[in-house]
Amino acid sequence: MKVFGGRATQELTAAICRHLGVDPGPADIFTFSNDNTFVRVLENVRETDVFVVQTSAPPVDEALVELLIMFDALRRASARRITAGLPYYPYVRSDPVVVAPDPGAVKRAQRFAERLGAPAAFVDKRRSPTTSSVRATAVVGEVRGQRVILFDEEVDQGTTLLEATALLLGLGAAEVYAACTHAVLSGSAVERLSKAPIRELVVTDTVPVPSSKRWNALTVLSVTPLLAETIRRIHTGQSVSALFE
Repeated sequence: MKVFGGRATQELTAAICRHLGVDPGPADIFTFSNDNTFVRVLENVRETDVFVVQTSAPPVDEALVELLIMFDALRRASARRITAGLPYYPYVRSDPVVVAPDPGAVKRAQRFAERLGAPAAFVDKRRSPTTSSVRATAVVGEVRGQRVILFDEEVDQGTTLLEATALLLGLGAAEVYAACTHAVLSGSAVERLSKAPIRELVVTDTVPVPSSKRWNALTVLSVTPLLAETIRRIHTGQSVSALFE
């Protein structure tokens, strides 16, 4: 088994490899002056099970093209199987989940609430079909006097979290916490969220979060153990779905 990493995930790939007890696959990846990307695999991968870890941090398109070029280089080097590990996959963004934004997401929020032994509620919101603007309009469930956890798949500009937080506090919630998987944090998100009355925002490192985007109320958890175990199970033919049961 060999594990290679794209330029957007060098630190995460190194951490995954340490967890698996293997060395990161060596490769030269660079961009020519004409913006063409070149990848050269620096060790023998013939008939080897290869994994490529590459997140889609901005610039997103460049990261995706680099991943495809890495696949091509590994295929030309006769790798037996090539599997992509994308902690954050672009172009599939759905409406953000805030506790539970619609009936289809209620069950997910309820499962999360059951694990915590807490009641579930959801914020009703409306997203413009032509822009990214979101407006939280109502809350279904009792939040007065409660510590509330907003559960979202992604925090980009932070508009959804800010709208929902203001609404929940206005309805008497005692404290607001938030948990989001992907910390894109684009535009002025850091400035706005760092000033927001959110007691703690917990995210993961599926997208690199540099020190310039961190503040005291932000907690970054690593997905390294989960991704490493997923890679190990794929390599050994074990169930991956069992990890999420």
